[in-house]
Amino acid sequence: MTRTIAGVMLGLCLTGCTTLRISSRDHLTESGSSLMTSLSPDEASRGLVEQFGKRGYPLLDRRQVSGAETVLKFKGSRATITHVSRGSGGTAVVGSVFYARIATGSGQSRIALLGKPTLNGDEVCSDWDADRSLTVDPCESRIFSVDPSRNEMTGREEAEVIQGVTVELEVNGTAMRPPGPYLVSEVGTPQHASAPAAPQGPCVRRLGETNAAALERCSGG
Repeated sequence: MTRTIAGVMLGLCLTGCTTLRISSRDHLTESGSSLMTSLSPDEASRGLVEQFGKRGYPLLDRRQVSGAETVLKFKGSRATITHVSRGSGGTAVVGSVFYARIATGSGQSRIALLGKPTLNGDEVCSDWDADRSLTVDPCESRIFSVDPSRNEMTGREEAEVIQGVTVELEVNGTAMRPPGPYLVSEVGTPQHASAPAAPQGPCVRRLGETNAAALERCSGG
């Protein structure tokens, strides 16, 4: 039945709908998706395996992408959804996949994290998939914007998992997050709202001021 729904979605999308492109980076900044630690790569890997594992995302793969970089892949399911429409329906399994790149240098390890939704085991693609040192495998998913499970695949759930992992590792002294902001919603937002500007009267030429100087001052030049 799940494949039947996928076929219906494909038929609908032949008319022009788009594939989903979603990840945790839609909600977390680079700082919110990163950690610095003095642990060795193996020790950092064990810490991540523990953190993601207890959240329901066991280690699926480990790749050495270069002499100083390792990528861990975690994957698990989080919801089973049943859809019924016009007397027919089906079941879909929504989950998450996470990538953790551990790069070493200058006595420290830098960890970059990325999370993406999955549908029936297939990964949703994202704008970060072009970074082969992070996602490792090319993304060829065809999960469409009209899929009935769309509301369960926003990237927010993955962002919350990553935020929990980074905060817990920071609190227990294992790693440190770089300076914020950590949420995309915080970027460019002032900490304090500024008071409204006082009303301005007409700009007039001062005593002894030339017309050219007054024009430049009044026009903000």
